[in-house]
Amino acid sequence: AALVRALPRLQTAERIALLADEWALVRAGAREIGSFLDLCAGFAGEEDHAVLDELVGRLAYVDHRLVADADRPAWAAFVTRLLSAQLAATGWDARPGEPDAQRLRRAAVVRGLALVARDPAVVGEARARLDRWIAGDRAALEANLHDASVTAVARGGDAARFDALRRLFAAEADPTFRRRWLLALAAFEDPALAARAIDLALGDEVPLQDTSSFAGTLLGNRIAREPFWARLRRDWDAYHARKLGAAPMLLRRVVESLGSLVERRHLDEVAVFLAAHPYEEARQATAQTLERMRQDVDLRERTQAAIGAWLRAQ
Repeated sequence: AALVRALPRLQTAERIALLADEWALVRAGAREIGSFLDLCAGFAGEEDHAVLDELVGRLAYVDHRLVADADRPAWAAFVTRLLSAQLAATGWDARPGEPDAQRLRRAAVVRGLALVARDPAVVGEARARLDRWIAGDRAALEANLHDASVTAVARGGDAARFDALRRLFAAEADPTFRRRWLLALAAFEDPALAARAIDLALGDEVPLQDTSSFAGTLLGNRIAREPFWARLRRDWDAYHARKLGAAPMLLRRVVESLGSLVERRHLDEVAVFLAAHPYEEARQATAQTLERMRQDVDLRERTQAAIGAWLRAQ
């Protein structure tokens, strides 16, 4: 509590270390998650982009792995309260001569509001600006905001948006944008569109080098993860033969992507699956993935109810 009150007097590196160390204590079971969230709340006035990046990264982990579905509205409201004043201060548009630190600050805040809080106003603004950008107005969306905006827009997109991004992927020459359009297809949360993305993952349209990233995005997608995990197990032999058999590094990365699954039943299923499909070239990745999943699942079960109680007390 004293450190929270003293945050403005701490150096940038000290504020980052405080967040990282407190989080390490939570993971080790030496600090309650509520105390960590109290600390996060103390960063409402933070302006340094590196500290904001650390903060949003921790919030994203909590959002993905620890928050119960019933608590998501309250969680989103907390993150919005925490970061909305920051976006009001930076705005969406870069100013002439604006330093890189300000651009990175804006990017961290938009990432937190659009992807963690899923704030409707922020996602709506991202959608409008992305559409203008796609139509040719390159000033509509600052470069550092592009990645988060594409993902946020894809999550709530319809079939027309899915088809449009798929066309952009097929026509894109720039490797960075081509990969961005592709991975956006795995972020759609409409069940029918998630099913289409799963078909893409198991087919030949996804380039070999993007196989593991596409699979990891699907496994991190709240809607797609269950059907994709089921299909992956059912069609594993064909998937492995077509995409992974001659690519040991990709095999290891796909094994590691299974760690995006969040519940204990997933841990049990992954353990059974990997035991039934042992690969010497993925032995270390298998052990590390299971160890990390055990730690993440234990943390989820230890903190989920406490997060809900903390949110209700706000």
